[in-house]
Amino acid sequence: MADVKTKKRIIYLDYLRVLAIFGVLLNHISANWEGGELINSSIALLYNSFGRIGVPLFLMLTGVLLLNNKLPIKDFIKRRYPRVIIPFLFWMTLLILYMLFVLNPSLLNENILEFAIVHYLSDRWYVWMILGVYLIIPIIASFIKGTKMEGVKYFLIIWLITTALITLSMVFDFSLHYLDLVIFSGPIGYLMLGYYLHNKEISMSPKKVVSISLFVFILFTVIKTFILSQDVVDPYAFRYFIFTMKSRLEIDTVSIVQVAALFLIVKYMPKVTSGIYQKITKFCNKEKVLLLIISISQASYGIYLNHYFITNTLKTYHFPFASLPSIIFVPLLAIIVLLLAYAIIMVLNRVPVINKLTGYH
Repeated sequence: MADVKTKKRIIYLDYLRVLAIFGVLLNHISANWEGGELINSSIALLYNSFGRIGVPLFLMLTGVLLLNNKLPIKDFIKRRYPRVIIPFLFWMTLLILYMLFVLNPSLLNENILEFAIVHYLSDRWYVWMILGVYLIIPIIASFIKGTKMEGVKYFLIIWLITTALITLSMVFDFSLHYLDLVIFSGPIGYLMLGYYLHNKEISMSPKKVVSISLFVFILFTVIKTFILSQDVVDPYAFRYFIFTMKSRLEIDTVSIVQVAALFLIVKYMPKVTSGIYQKITKFCNKEKVLLLIISISQASYGIYLNHYFITNTLKTYHFPFASLPSIIFVPLLAIIVLLLAYAIIMVLNRVPVINKLTGYH
């Protein structure tokens, strides 16, 4: 059974997708309850620094899977847009009704249309960003088809220079008027980075790649946590909306190195043939674990959309395990939210018609 389900899949991408959605949940949970009675601010900041890699990871996976697109533009848009829009409208409609009639009926006395648009339709910035990304993918795919990996490297070099300049401008508070490279500073760079790291083989033993990448990932997570904890730099300063539009995408150099290191860890760990890395891979390759990871990966978009039901409900009621230390409480709550959101999708997937709307792909 496992062989049938995994035969055509690139398994390490499923693991990355699960890490990405887990990161999103960590980010939302640590941000929502930071500084309160439940979560220590320093611990919340540490998990938030890790969790912010979720969206960049999703973008890198999009690059891996879609930048080889050979479909005509019209067919590509027709295929991709419904996969994003239909689950989005389904879950947001249910969430709005749930908030209005179950969690907070007093909202019925307000402007319901304004409430729905501001809090649930326009505020899901990732959805709108990915729809924009889909519009540019046929153009970028054609560029890659013509230039191959040389074109990808060219774009990445300019993107890395751009993001480095943006990072320096935030830290040292100077202007970028002298060199306008903003067109390179957005989400496309992560698509290119994912495509490049997936298709580029590093001439080093897998064990060394994983060990070095693990060290770099931990180091840059600590660096980002330290930077944000100093209150010198606005926690939102490295996000894309400062420069072009209201997007919360992280485009600083630290985040790029962070997510690239994590990508390489997950890509190369299955190739290590000894030691702790092999033991981790052996566990992850157990049939039940593998099938669960693949299923959660397929449900990741739906989990992103429906986890707001759970977090909004939890905000209304007390936590039965709130006395746990923050360092345990945050990831435990993230795991619980992930599994509950996943379970909701799997139950609804048994209902005809509804199973086409949940975002399970």
